Amino acid sequence: PQGVSRIADALRVIHHAAVLNYYYYY
Repeated sequence: PQGVSRIADALRVIHHAAVLNYYYYY
């Protein structure tokens, strides 16, 4: 389904941002 793919993409973007923030602050 299209919606599931969209949610997966959103989670991937959020996870990527969280990882960048983690490495940036630590």
